[in-house]
Amino acid sequence: MLRLFFGHTLGADACRVLLRQAKGEAERRLGQFQAIRAELATDPHTKHHPYWLLTISAGEHTARAAIAWADESLAALGQLQ
Repeated sequence: MLRLFFGHTLGADACRVLLRQAKGEAERRLGQFQAIRAELATDPHTKHHPYWLLTISAGEHTARAAIAWADESLAALGQLQ
């Protein structure tokens, strides 16, 4: 997202494209983590299971934060014009 730092030079439209791409990638990652969580639910009997879920949770939280940031940033760009 270093390119956003130079957003004034890029222009708001180019920044929107970057933000939508970042949001799409985060949504894709969130979907992957949710699919992994569902797969892990089929075999919760291993001693590693709680730790796997902690790791999946971290990824889900990170992806949700990236989505929220992208939404917030897109809204902020809308206020500039």
